[in-house]
Amino acid sequence: MRALSATSRVVGQDPYELRIAGITDGGQAWEPVAATISAGDQTAGVSVSLEKATGLVRVTIQSPTSRSVRWNVKFEGKPLPT
Repeated sequence: MRALSATSRVVGQDPYELRIAGITDGGQAWEPVAATISAGDQTAGVSVSLEKATGLVRVTIQSPTSRSVRWNVKFEGKPLPT
């Protein structure tokens, strides 16, 4: 399993969206399996959702206040169709 993670500065009450495209590498298609945020962000009322589309992942983070949010998106490799 692989992961992409970072910290993003989000504006309170304004949805923050990550768009991840081109998720193929070395004969593998990387399927998103989970999007998470840190325990501290969860306690502060931050939420995260994941939406999959062909070749694209959309992750939306919403926070009640402006803050830095630590996020992580996990991927599972699957062979590309031949």
